[in-house]
Amino acid sequence: MIPIIARASALLPFIFTGSLLLESFFGIPGLGYASIDALNNSDLALLKALTVVNALLFVAINLLADLACAWADPRIRVAA
Repeated sequence: MIPIIARASALLPFIFTGSLLLESFFGIPGLGYASIDALNNSDLALLKALTVVNALLFVAINLLADLACAWADPRIRVAA
């Protein structure tokens, strides 16, 4: 179970990258479309903000994956 959780959390950034391409291609409003639109319009403030939001999403996903691994295998301890 732990390798599945670890692999799934490692693949999520690629899924977000794919959604960026799909949103920009089909014109679907979302974070990916907003990123491409900010890049085309040279809106650096929005681009920085969206980059920070994406980074926070990746950190939160990795934290949840680590907690899920600790929950799935009691030998893994969550320590400070």
